[in-house]
Amino acid sequence: MNVAHTTRERPTRYILYPFGGGNTVDEDSMMLASQAGYKLGFMNVPCDVPGCEGMNIPRFALARRVYGAHLHATMSGFKHLVEG
Repeated sequence: MNVAHTTRERPTRYILYPFGGGNTVDEDSMMLASQAGYKLGFMNVPCDVPGCEGMNIPRFALARRVYGAHLHATMSGFKHLVEG
């Protein structure tokens, strides 16, 4: 049982996969999270896994000070495309 479930009045509906990259989170992980009752899952990189919609939403780490071009490159996926 997730600690967040026992310390909150409402159930936890979202999961953020630690180190949520394509090589650490697979289809089984996403299916298990869904079966455990999580509604959405967030990971560090975009990952398209058929049948796991909503369990593989990309999340982004942003610096304390973010400038327009950097924010746009990160949110559009261009930064990941260039670095990937």
